[in-house]
Amino acid sequence: SHAKTVTMTTIDQNGLGKVKVVVPDKALQDRFEVLAKKLTNVLNRLTEQKDLNGLFNSLSQKAFAGEL
Repeated sequence: SHAKTVTMTTIDQNGLGKVKVVVPDKALQDRFEVLAKKLTNVLNRLTEQKDLNGLFNSLSQKAFAGEL
């Protein structure tokens, strides 16, 4: 809404100063960081598990096919 032109959007210093930014308190930021790290760890473990399952399936197929 503070843009000055149609083809190339620009915001001057005055317009930028009018933009409201919501910043949660430090405790909420810290809580978010802890939860984000836990979620990242869980996702990484799930990805590793998926990779291991794929390797196991591949190895099983080769074993049953007599390729080992």
